[in-house]
Amino acid sequence: SFDTSFEWAYATLAVTDNTKINFGRFRAPLFYYSDFLDTSYAYYWLRAPTDMYVAPYSTTTGVSLNDFRYLGDFELSTQIWTGEEQIEFLGSPGELTDMIGINFMLAYDWIKLRAVYNTMDSAIEGLGVDTKLIYSAYAVIADYENFKFRSEYGNLEDDDTGLEDKFGYASVGYTIGNFTPHYTYSEQDRAAFFLAEVETHTIGIRWDYLPGTAFKLEYSESTTEATPCDPMSGMCLPPQETKIEVVAAAIDLVF
Repeated sequence: SFDTSFEWAYATLAVTDNTKINFGRFRAPLFYYSDFLDTSYAYYWLRAPTDMYVAPYSTTTGVSLNDFRYLGDFELSTQIWTGEEQIEFLGSPGELTDMIGINFMLAYDWIKLRAVYNTMDSAIEGLGVDTKLIYSAYAVIADYENFKFRSEYGNLEDDDTGLEDKFGYASVGYTIGNFTPHYTYSEQDRAAFFLAEVETHTIGIRWDYLPGTAFKLEYSESTTEATPCDPMSGMCLPPQETKIEVVAAAIDLVF
């Protein structure tokens, strides 16, 4: 049997040259790389930092308003969206409803600043979860000559309990000819639904050895201190620490 799901299936209405409205299913703009997350050729990592790229959902079915305009030497992009999404958490089905989100990105020359704010109602069957979630995130993206800097920080808060998940990364790279060596530090501090602290160090290199073709090699070391808890009783076991080292390589192509 086949289980096919679509992340993109929408119609677009052009209101003006600068403004359009999308109706249907689309990728939620929770992160800087959300729109092209699956096109890994677009960034120097093998994959975007997994400590940051965690969220209660990645796509939604609804409506989004997209606007782009120049403000002098600045470029301002704005997206406002609303929708709903079916999810699964700890094996239990659930839904996110009454989503309202807004995303701003301001670009000037070699630097981009981004901010997103999103609220939603969350209900998960079997776990007794019925709460409001508040998500916010910020990004700084810089490309100055050969130097590259990427940083994102996010926060997911349970409005009923005040507990928060915090996650983020900072990354630097430098292009020398066809090579881009890079280093990334990322972390998670999770408390909203379970307790865990994660720190990851990643070093890697990207080699653009042919037009539209990039070879990538990375080494990552991740340390996790997790506190297993029963979501029903709230009882927790002592913290457990694990360390994982990964060496990975990939070839990315675009046509």
